[in-house]
Amino acid sequence: MNAQCTDCQARKANYDILRIISTISVMLIHVNWGYFGDNFDNYDGSIVWMIESLINIVTRFSIPCFLMISGAFILPNSRTCNARLFYKHVFLKIFMPTFILIIFLAIIKIIQLIFCGGDWTSFSLSLINGSFYNLWYMYMLLGIYAIAPVLAMIRNRLSVNSYLAGSIIFLIWAILSQNTSDQMVSWNIGVVVSYLSYFVLGDALKQTMDAKALKPGSYAMLGLIIILCISLSQLFRIYVSNYYSFRAYFAFLSPTIALLSVCVFIMFSKLNVKHDFSKISFLTFYAYVFHTIILEFCHGIIRNYNNNPIVNILIELVLVVLLSFSAALIFDLLWKRIKKVMIVDEI
Repeated sequence: MNAQCTDCQARKANYDILRIISTISVMLIHVNWGYFGDNFDNYDGSIVWMIESLINIVTRFSIPCFLMISGAFILPNSRTCNARLFYKHVFLKIFMPTFILIIFLAIIKIIQLIFCGGDWTSFSLSLINGSFYNLWYMYMLLGIYAIAPVLAMIRNRLSVNSYLAGSIIFLIWAILSQNTSDQMVSWNIGVVVSYLSYFVLGDALKQTMDAKALKPGSYAMLGLIIILCISLSQLFRIYVSNYYSFRAYFAFLSPTIALLSVCVFIMFSKLNVKHDFSKISFLTFYAYVFHTIILEFCHGIIRNYNNNPIVNILIELVLVVLLSFSAALIFDLLWKRIKKVMIVDEI
Protein backbone atom coordinates (compact mmCIF):
# COMPACT_ATOMS: atom_id res chain seq x y z
CA MET A 1 0.00 0.00 0.00
CA ASN A 2 1.11 3.59 -0.59
CA ALA A 3 2.26 5.53 2.44
CA GLN A 4 0.51 8.65 3.69
CA CYS A 5 2.11 11.69 5.23
CA THR A 6 0.25 13.62 7.90
CA ASP A 7 1.45 17.06 6.88
CA CYS A 8 1.98 18.22 3.31
CA GLN A 9 3.71 21.32 4.74
CA ALA A 10 6.65 19.14 5.77
CA ARG A 11 8.86 20.69 3.15
CA LYS A 12 12.13 19.59 1.63
CA ALA A 13 14.60 22.24 0.52
CA ASN A 14 15.53 20.39 -2.66
CA TYR A 15 11.95 20.64 -3.93
CA ASP A 16 11.74 24.28 -2.84
CA ILE A 17 14.80 25.02 -4.98
CA LEU A 18 13.30 23.15 -7.92
CA ARG A 19 10.08 25.15 -7.56
CA ILE A 20 12.02 28.44 -7.53
CA ILE A 21 14.12 27.44 -10.54
CA SER A 22 10.97 26.30 -12.37
CA THR A 23 9.30 29.66 -11.70
CA ILE A 24 12.28 31.58 -13.07
CA SER A 25 12.35 29.20 -16.06
CA VAL A 26 8.71 30.00 -16.87
CA MET A 27 9.56 33.69 -16.74
CA LEU A 28 12.52 33.04 -19.05
CA ILE A 29 10.25 31.20 -21.52
CA HIS A 30 8.03 34.28 -21.77
CA VAL A 31 10.89 36.82 -21.79
CA ASN A 32 12.67 34.85 -24.51
CA TRP A 33 9.46 34.48 -26.53
CA GLY A 34 9.25 38.26 -26.76
CA TYR A 35 12.25 37.96 -29.10
CA PHE A 36 12.16 34.39 -30.41
CA GLY A 37 8.44 34.68 -31.21
CA ASP A 38 9.24 37.10 -34.02
CA ASN A 39 11.27 34.58 -36.02
CA PHE A 40 10.80 31.10 -34.51
CA ASP A 41 9.43 29.85 -37.84
CA ASN A 42 12.30 31.33 -39.85
CA TYR A 43 15.44 29.32 -39.13
CA ASP A 44 18.38 31.29 -40.53
CA GLY A 45 21.28 29.40 -38.96
CA SER A 46 22.29 32.39 -36.83
CA ILE A 47 23.75 32.02 -33.34
CA VAL A 48 20.98 34.24 -31.95
CA TRP A 49 18.24 31.97 -33.37
CA MET A 50 20.01 28.86 -32.02
CA ILE A 51 20.38 30.33 -28.53
CA GLU A 52 16.79 31.59 -28.38
CA SER A 53 15.53 28.22 -29.57
CA LEU A 54 17.63 26.37 -26.98
CA ILE A 55 16.32 28.65 -24.22
CA ASN A 56 12.78 27.85 -25.37
CA ILE A 57 13.54 24.12 -25.12
CA VAL A 58 15.72 23.92 -21.99
CA THR A 59 13.19 25.81 -19.84
CA ARG A 60 10.28 23.50 -20.74
CA PHE A 61 10.84 21.27 -17.68
CA SER A 62 9.30 24.05 -15.58
CA ILE A 63 5.56 23.35 -15.84
CA PRO A 64 5.92 19.54 -15.59
CA CYS A 65 8.13 19.93 -12.51
CA PHE A 66 5.65 22.38 -10.94
CA LEU A 67 2.95 19.73 -11.27
CA MET A 68 5.15 16.85 -10.11
CA ILE A 69 6.13 18.79 -6.97
CA SER A 70 2.47 19.61 -6.23
CA GLY A 71 1.41 16.00 -6.68
CA ALA A 72 4.32 14.74 -4.58
CA PHE A 73 3.13 16.69 -1.54
CA ILE A 74 -0.63 16.92 -2.02
CA LEU A 75 -1.61 13.34 -2.89
CA PRO A 76 0.16 11.60 0.07
CA ASN A 77 -1.40 14.05 2.53
CA SER A 78 -4.08 12.36 4.62
CA ARG A 79 -6.11 15.59 4.68
CA THR A 80 -6.46 15.54 0.88
CA CYS A 81 -8.84 12.58 1.21
CA ASN A 82 -11.18 14.85 3.18
CA ALA A 83 -12.74 16.70 0.24
CA ARG A 84 -14.40 19.37 2.37
CA LEU A 85 -11.19 20.37 4.15
CA PHE A 86 -9.10 20.13 0.99
CA TYR A 87 -11.45 22.30 -1.08
CA LYS A 88 -11.58 24.86 1.72
CA HIS A 89 -7.79 24.97 1.71
CA VAL A 90 -7.65 25.32 -2.10
CA PHE A 91 -10.35 27.99 -2.05
CA LEU A 92 -8.43 30.15 0.44
CA LYS A 93 -4.89 29.52 -0.75
CA ILE A 94 -5.34 29.14 -4.52
CA PHE A 95 -8.75 30.15 -5.86
CA MET A 96 -9.39 33.40 -3.96
CA PRO A 97 -5.91 34.92 -4.45
CA THR A 98 -5.95 33.88 -8.11
CA PHE A 99 -9.42 35.38 -8.61
CA ILE A 100 -8.36 38.66 -6.96
CA LEU A 101 -5.20 38.85 -9.07
CA ILE A 102 -7.10 38.11 -12.30
CA ILE A 103 -9.60 40.88 -11.47
CA PHE A 104 -6.69 43.22 -10.77
CA LEU A 105 -4.99 42.34 -14.07
CA ALA A 106 -8.30 42.61 -15.95
CA ILE A 107 -8.86 46.14 -14.62
CA ILE A 108 -5.40 47.16 -15.81
CA LYS A 109 -6.10 45.62 -19.21
CA ILE A 110 -9.48 47.40 -19.46
CA ILE A 111 -7.83 50.74 -18.67
CA GLN A 112 -5.24 50.00 -21.35
CA LEU A 113 -7.95 49.15 -23.89
CA ILE A 114 -9.90 52.33 -23.10
CA PHE A 115 -6.96 54.71 -23.44
CA CYS A 116 -4.74 52.89 -25.93
CA GLY A 117 -7.26 50.88 -27.91
CA GLY A 118 -7.24 47.18 -28.65
CA ASP A 119 -9.37 44.14 -29.35
CA TRP A 120 -12.14 43.78 -26.72
CA THR A 121 -13.29 40.48 -28.20
CA SER A 122 -9.87 38.86 -27.83
CA PHE A 123 -9.66 40.17 -24.27
CA SER A 124 -13.06 38.70 -23.36
CA LEU A 125 -12.27 35.34 -24.95
CA SER A 126 -8.90 35.17 -23.18
CA LEU A 127 -10.64 35.47 -19.80
CA ILE A 128 -12.87 32.55 -20.74
CA ASN A 129 -10.39 30.18 -22.38
CA GLY A 130 -7.54 30.83 -19.92
CA SER A 131 -5.06 32.47 -22.28
CA PHE A 132 -5.30 35.81 -20.43
CA TYR A 133 -1.76 36.96 -19.55
CA ASN A 134 -0.43 33.38 -19.90
CA LEU A 135 -2.51 32.28 -16.93
CA TRP A 136 -3.71 29.07 -18.60
CA TYR A 137 -1.73 27.10 -16.01
CA MET A 138 -3.88 28.50 -13.18
CA TYR A 139 -7.12 27.53 -14.91
CA MET A 140 -5.79 24.04 -15.60
CA LEU A 141 -4.44 23.65 -12.05
CA LEU A 142 -7.86 24.32 -10.51
CA GLY A 143 -9.21 21.47 -12.61
CA ILE A 144 -6.51 19.15 -11.28
CA TYR A 145 -7.19 20.18 -7.68
CA ALA A 146 -10.87 19.42 -8.21
CA ILE A 147 -9.93 15.77 -8.86
CA ALA A 148 -7.15 15.49 -6.22
CA PRO A 149 -9.27 14.04 -3.32
CA VAL A 150 -10.46 11.18 -5.52
CA LEU A 151 -6.90 10.49 -6.71
CA ALA A 152 -5.63 10.52 -3.12
CA MET A 153 -8.10 7.79 -2.15
CA ILE A 154 -7.24 5.69 -5.21
CA ARG A 155 -3.47 5.89 -4.73
CA ASN A 156 -3.78 4.70 -1.13
CA ARG A 157 -5.23 1.41 -2.39
CA LEU A 158 -2.37 0.65 -4.79
CA SER A 159 1.06 -0.85 -4.21
CA VAL A 160 4.05 1.42 -4.81
CA ASN A 161 5.15 -0.53 -7.91
CA SER A 162 1.65 -0.65 -9.41
CA TYR A 163 1.21 3.07 -8.75
CA LEU A 164 4.52 3.94 -10.43
CA ALA A 165 3.82 1.71 -13.44
CA GLY A 166 0.31 3.13 -13.80
CA SER A 167 1.65 6.69 -13.56
CA ILE A 168 4.20 6.09 -16.33
CA ILE A 169 1.54 4.55 -18.59
CA PHE A 170 -0.73 7.52 -17.78
CA LEU A 171 1.97 9.98 -18.89
CA ILE A 172 2.61 8.08 -22.13
CA TRP A 173 -1.13 8.10 -22.83
CA ALA A 174 -1.24 11.86 -22.12
CA ILE A 175 1.66 12.50 -24.53
CA LEU A 176 -0.07 10.53 -27.29
CA SER A 177 -3.38 12.24 -26.54
CA GLN A 178 -2.08 15.81 -26.58
CA ASN A 179 -0.02 15.27 -29.71
CA THR A 180 -3.07 14.09 -31.62
CA SER A 181 -5.53 16.69 -30.31
CA ASP A 182 -6.21 20.38 -30.75
CA GLN A 183 -7.77 21.78 -27.57
CA MET A 184 -8.14 25.54 -27.49
CA VAL A 185 -9.30 25.99 -23.87
CA SER A 186 -6.94 25.53 -20.92
CA TRP A 187 -9.61 24.05 -18.63
CA ASN A 188 -10.71 21.56 -21.30
CA ILE A 189 -11.00 18.13 -19.68
CA GLY A 190 -8.47 16.76 -22.18
CA VAL A 191 -5.89 19.36 -21.13
CA VAL A 192 -6.58 18.90 -17.41
CA VAL A 193 -6.39 15.10 -17.52
CA SER A 194 -3.23 15.15 -19.67
CA TYR A 195 -1.38 17.40 -17.23
CA LEU A 196 -2.82 15.38 -14.38
CA SER A 197 -0.37 12.66 -15.47
CA TYR A 198 2.56 14.79 -14.24
CA PHE A 199 0.72 15.46 -10.97
CA VAL A 200 0.30 11.73 -10.31
CA LEU A 201 3.77 10.78 -11.54
CA GLY A 202 5.41 13.29 -9.19
CA ASP A 203 3.87 11.51 -6.20
CA ALA A 204 4.86 8.07 -7.50
CA LEU A 205 8.42 9.15 -8.30
CA LYS A 206 8.99 10.88 -4.96
CA GLN A 207 7.74 7.85 -3.08
CA THR A 208 9.98 5.56 -5.12
CA MET A 209 13.06 7.79 -4.89
CA ASP A 210 12.65 8.32 -1.14
CA ALA A 211 13.08 4.57 -0.68
CA LYS A 212 16.08 4.22 -2.99
CA ALA A 213 19.56 5.62 -3.41
CA LEU A 214 20.88 6.62 -6.81
CA LYS A 215 23.68 4.35 -8.00
CA PRO A 216 27.12 5.80 -8.80
CA GLY A 217 27.04 7.34 -12.23
CA SER A 218 23.28 7.92 -12.15
CA TYR A 219 23.64 11.71 -12.26
CA ALA A 220 25.93 11.43 -15.29
CA MET A 221 23.41 9.14 -17.02
CA LEU A 222 20.51 11.49 -16.25
CA GLY A 223 22.58 14.43 -17.48
CA LEU A 224 23.33 12.64 -20.77
CA ILE A 225 19.62 11.85 -21.25
CA ILE A 226 18.77 15.53 -20.65
CA ILE A 227 21.38 16.66 -23.21
CA LEU A 228 20.06 14.08 -25.69
CA CYS A 229 16.47 15.29 -25.20
CA ILE A 230 17.49 18.92 -25.74
CA SER A 231 19.52 18.02 -28.84
CA LEU A 232 16.72 15.95 -30.38
CA SER A 233 14.22 18.75 -29.71
CA GLN A 234 16.48 21.30 -31.38
CA LEU A 235 17.10 19.06 -34.40
CA PHE A 236 13.38 18.31 -34.71
CA ARG A 237 12.62 22.02 -34.68
CA ILE A 238 15.24 22.80 -37.35
CA TYR A 239 14.67 19.94 -39.76
CA VAL A 240 11.13 18.68 -39.17
CA SER A 241 8.63 21.09 -37.56
CA ASN A 242 8.37 24.06 -35.19
CA TYR A 243 5.11 22.61 -33.79
CA TYR A 244 6.36 22.60 -30.19
CA SER A 245 7.58 26.19 -30.33
CA PHE A 246 4.23 27.88 -29.89
CA ARG A 247 1.56 25.31 -28.91
CA ALA A 248 1.16 26.15 -25.22
CA TYR A 249 -0.85 23.09 -24.19
CA PHE A 250 1.30 20.65 -26.16
CA ALA A 251 4.85 21.98 -25.83
CA PHE A 252 5.18 20.59 -22.30
CA LEU A 253 3.98 17.15 -23.37
CA SER A 254 6.31 16.44 -26.26
CA PRO A 255 8.12 13.08 -25.71
CA THR A 256 11.57 14.64 -25.27
CA ILE A 257 10.35 17.38 -22.90
CA ALA A 258 8.46 14.82 -20.80
CA LEU A 259 11.58 12.65 -20.45
CA LEU A 260 13.76 15.69 -19.77
CA SER A 261 11.36 16.86 -17.03
CA VAL A 262 11.27 13.46 -15.34
CA CYS A 263 15.09 13.34 -15.32
CA VAL A 264 15.30 16.82 -13.78
CA PHE A 265 12.77 15.85 -11.09
CA ILE A 266 14.69 12.65 -10.24
CA MET A 267 17.98 14.55 -10.00
CA PHE A 268 16.52 17.10 -7.58
CA SER A 269 14.74 14.41 -5.55
CA LYS A 270 18.11 13.17 -4.27
CA LEU A 271 19.75 16.59 -3.93
CA ASN A 272 20.97 17.26 -0.41
CA VAL A 273 20.24 20.89 0.50
CA LYS A 274 20.82 22.21 4.02
CA HIS A 275 19.54 25.78 3.67
CA ASP A 276 15.89 26.79 3.99
CA PHE A 277 14.32 28.26 0.84
CA SER A 278 10.69 27.83 1.90
CA LYS A 279 9.92 31.57 2.20
CA ILE A 280 11.01 32.25 -1.38
CA SER A 281 9.34 29.07 -2.61
CA PHE A 282 6.05 30.12 -1.01
CA LEU A 283 6.04 33.30 -3.14
CA THR A 284 6.45 31.46 -6.46
CA PHE A 285 2.70 31.02 -6.98
CA TYR A 286 1.97 34.76 -6.77
CA ALA A 287 5.18 35.65 -8.64
CA TYR A 288 4.01 33.45 -11.51
CA VAL A 289 0.70 35.31 -11.70
CA PHE A 290 2.28 38.76 -11.54
CA HIS A 291 5.14 38.16 -13.96
CA THR A 292 3.15 38.42 -17.17
CA ILE A 293 2.02 42.00 -16.69
CA ILE A 294 5.43 42.98 -15.30
CA LEU A 295 6.97 41.31 -18.35
CA GLU A 296 4.84 43.43 -20.67
CA PHE A 297 6.06 46.59 -18.93
CA CYS A 298 9.73 45.55 -18.92
CA HIS A 299 9.67 44.35 -22.52
CA GLY A 300 8.45 47.72 -23.72
CA ILE A 301 11.43 49.38 -22.05
CA ILE A 302 14.21 46.85 -22.67
CA ARG A 303 13.39 45.59 -26.17
CA ASN A 304 15.27 48.40 -27.94
CA TYR A 305 17.90 48.86 -25.23
CA ASN A 306 20.58 46.94 -27.09
CA ASN A 307 21.07 45.56 -30.60
CA ASN A 308 21.97 42.20 -29.08
CA PRO A 309 18.70 40.41 -28.18
CA ILE A 310 20.51 37.90 -25.93
CA VAL A 311 21.77 40.76 -23.73
CA ASN A 312 18.25 42.21 -23.66
CA ILE A 313 16.80 38.85 -22.64
CA LEU A 314 19.19 38.59 -19.69
CA ILE A 315 18.52 42.14 -18.51
CA GLU A 316 14.77 41.73 -18.93
CA LEU A 317 14.80 38.40 -17.04
CA VAL A 318 16.59 39.92 -14.04
CA LEU A 319 14.08 42.79 -13.89
CA VAL A 320 11.06 40.50 -14.27
CA VAL A 321 12.28 38.10 -11.57
CA LEU A 322 13.05 40.86 -9.05
CA LEU A 323 9.85 42.81 -9.67
CA SER A 324 7.61 39.71 -9.76
CA PHE A 325 8.85 38.34 -6.46
CA SER A 326 8.64 41.82 -4.92
CA ALA A 327 5.02 42.12 -6.08
CA ALA A 328 4.35 38.61 -4.75
CA LEU A 329 5.73 39.55 -1.34
CA ILE A 330 3.57 42.68 -1.16
CA PHE A 331 0.46 40.78 -2.24
CA ASP A 332 1.15 38.01 0.27
CA LEU A 333 1.34 40.52 3.12
CA LEU A 334 -1.91 42.18 1.96
CA TRP A 335 -3.68 38.83 1.54
CA LYS A 336 -2.72 37.79 5.08
CA ARG A 337 -4.23 41.02 6.41
CA ILE A 338 -7.40 40.46 4.37
CA LYS A 339 -7.78 36.96 5.80
CA LYS A 340 -7.38 38.30 9.33
CA VAL A 341 -10.13 40.84 8.71
CA MET A 342 -12.33 38.08 7.32
CA ILE A 343 -11.49 36.00 10.42
CA VAL A 344 -10.90 32.93 8.29
CA ASP A 345 -9.01 29.95 9.66
CA GLU A 346 -7.09 27.80 7.21
CA ILE A 347 -6.64 24.11 7.76
